[in-house]
Amino acid sequence: MLNHEKALCYADLGVKTCIEAGILDGLSLLYFRKGIELQNITLKEKITKILL
Repeated sequence: MLNHEKALCYADLGVKTCIEAGILDGLSLLYFRKGIELQNITLKEKITKILL
């Protein structure tokens, strides 16, 4: 598993944990991190397809 995929996994886990515990203060940061990692993963896939 790549670092971006691990970060995405942990961001998802953090979002689920915050929602279940009712702690909504950290959701914006977790969703921000999740968006960045999704962008990094799709960018890497696009570059790989172009180069291959």
